[in-house]
Amino acid sequence: MKAIYTLFIAVLFCSVANAQQHKIVWDMNSKDTADQSVIFRQIGNVLKESPDTKIEVVFHGAAITELVQGSSLHPEKVQEFLQKGVIFAACNNSLRRYNIDPSKVLPGVVVVPVAILELVKKQEEGWKYIKM
Repeated sequence: MKAIYTLFIAVLFCSVANAQQHKIVWDMNSKDTADQSVIFRQIGNVLKESPDTKIEVVFHGAAITELVQGSSLHPEKVQEFLQKGVIFAACNNSLRRYNIDPSKVLPGVVVVPVAILELVKKQEEGWKYIKM
């Protein structure tokens, strides 16, 4: 009986361990269109393999224009991934630096005060950090 109980606990533990939800935060500060295309492809790959993964992409620096209406090269991808629960965050400091009104970000994009603090906060919450 003790062996069956031990086996049950081991199976239960493995099931819980395998059910862990992944949480990824990407740091995007490149204006390079190739880098920006890669990030959308990588998000798609992750969600295809693990649809429950939590993803946030923090855009700052020169990359900020990718989240702005009229200058984004991938607005349809942003909308597609927003519908799948991906969070796109625009750094307010970068918006100010490039004289972009926060009301001009794509619908559904969140504006965070400081990109670096957003990245640190996510890491403190256990999110895995990926530098693009």
